[in-house]
Amino acid sequence: EGQFLRFLAISIQAKRILELGTFSGYGTLSMASSLPEDGEIYTCDLDPKAIAFAKNYFKESPHGNKVKLLEGPALESIKKLSGLFDMSFIDADKTNYSNYYEAILPLTRSGGLIIVDNVLWGGAVLNPKDESDKAIHLFNQHIKADSRVDKVLLTIRDGVYCLRKISLHHLNLY
Repeated sequence: EGQFLRFLAISIQAKRILELGTFSGYGTLSMASSLPEDGEIYTCDLDPKAIAFAKNYFKESPHGNKVKLLEGPALESIKKLSGLFDMSFIDADKTNYSNYYEAILPLTRSGGLIIVDNVLWGGAVLNPKDESDKAIHLFNQHIKADSRVDKVLLTIRDGVYCLRKISLHHLNLY
């Protein structure tokens, strides 16, 4: 999946990326490697163990200088950001997927990508039972009805939504 994210970032010539959910930092560094020297990737996480683990790899990587690690709740971190992003990757707490999406969409440039991981959730979205199942199911329904983005759901790993923010001049192409 990291190589897929890198491929997408290269394809759109991304200079600014936002990631929600750093975990080990593998995806972060995969995307950072696609950025030009003056590019930047903001990555948000609140798990101290994941942050410490990822920081070690960021220090060792030749692309670590492009990484800006924002510690704390992602929705709070997003509020502090300004400027537009070329690409975002959502892979944090599933119950906030819709909130993350709505917070990120205004910060996404026209034609920019929002990539969302785990949208099939092991099939649990077909018969949602717990809070995360229901949240992802509702998120998927929200995206399905959202005319602000072009969308494709890929069955890579546990399901990846690829969303492209529609620009005003593309609205009447179909």
